[in-house]
Amino acid sequence: MALVGGGAPAAEVVEANLAVVGRSGLAGAGPFDDLAVVGTTAVVAGHCPGGTVNVVDVKDPRRPSVVAALPLPPAMRAAELDAAAVVTPSFSGDLVAVALAPCGTGTGPAVAYYDVSAVADPRLLGESPACAGCPASVSLAQRADGPALSLRPGPLAGVVVDDVTDPRRPAALGRWSAPESPSACPRGEVRSAVLHDDGRGAVVVLTDGRVYQLDLTDPAHPTAAGEEAAPAGRGGYVAAMPVGARTLAVVADEGPDGACPATGGPGLRLLELSAGAPQERDPVRFTTGASPGRLVGSGELAYVAWHGDGLRVVDLGQVRARAVAQFIPAEAAVVGVGLLPDHVVVVDRNTGLYVLERPDEAGAASSFWSDLVGLLPYLGFAGILAAAFVVPRLAMGHAPGRSDVPSPAPERARAPRPSA
Repeated sequence: MALVGGGAPAAEVVEANLAVVGRSGLAGAGPFDDLAVVGTTAVVAGHCPGGTVNVVDVKDPRRPSVVAALPLPPAMRAAELDAAAVVTPSFSGDLVAVALAPCGTGTGPAVAYYDVSAVADPRLLGESPACAGCPASVSLAQRADGPALSLRPGPLAGVVVDDVTDPRRPAALGRWSAPESPSACPRGEVRSAVLHDDGRGAVVVLTDGRVYQLDLTDPAHPTAAGEEAAPAGRGGYVAAMPVGARTLAVVADEGPDGACPATGGPGLRLLELSAGAPQERDPVRFTTGASPGRLVGSGELAYVAWHGDGLRVVDLGQVRARAVAQFIPAEAAVVGVGLLPDHVVVVDRNTGLYVLERPDEAGAASSFWSDLVGLLPYLGFAGILAAAFVVPRLAMGHAPGRSDVPSPAPERARAPRPSA
């Protein structure tokens, strides 16, 4: 396998093939789609006509088991999922947000919220209003100052910020819409949007390739920090990751778009987020040509559901990003990925759910060199000469460690759930 970064191919050695710890065929209710993980519960979406959303207990990762199904509205399916552990005065528990889409020509709420705290007894809490013609996407986060937020697509290539502090009564707080495209490409719609920085910011990706960073300091009045110049390609799923001293938006670029001539193949776009517009960094592309899909980040590793190429784990803290682990099931079509403290959960469209061993995340060691290389142009000759003597000594004492890695924690106090 070869990786292309910064325009030049390089031989790439995958250091680990992730072992399968457990698996589930999900009762044969495929084909399957998106995945969300909260606590020791995995929620897996299914396609129409059934549209079943399975709730899977992964407390014992060796024996994941389907214990329930979410009660979806009639003729609807789960197009996208997100989940978060939420503790507010109005609700305490494991919350799952389901972006709904019709099976056919039906209509329904844009997002439905479920309590899966009692894994075998999930309950519908509330629904956001319908958004005619809007794509399906959702992101959840609870802010450090208390409110829980949900981000979903809105009309006119925009997003809606909902207050779900009480998910039984979702309420729209603010709206933002992208301006008309300055390029010759047709105006896109929201392809994906994700909250980051505990809900104080968001990244929005349009299908025409434009990427926006939103400031949600005041969630009632979202503002854009600036527009990233649109590449000729299709925007895809996005994750926001702290990598060393930087925050990167990692966008799954799906490759050429028939309406807009492409300048590069499919891969990961890396954009550094700052006070202004997102700044493009060297992309990550593989010579196989498969398109990346959904992704999650932890430490400085991006876990990417790369469809026919399986799961790829890409270390973004290196001077040049590289794949460090993979998982490729037979006839792979990996479409979903989530993380447990010690395991990775992936969903294959045809064969179901796999629980994998999780690779070590030595984020501090790798980002040290990446951050240093980024500073070299500003140091001058004297600074570089001094670094030649000082850096090796500093690096010897720079022990690798995990960064922003989910870890087991004592269960937070939760209010008893009222009986139905």
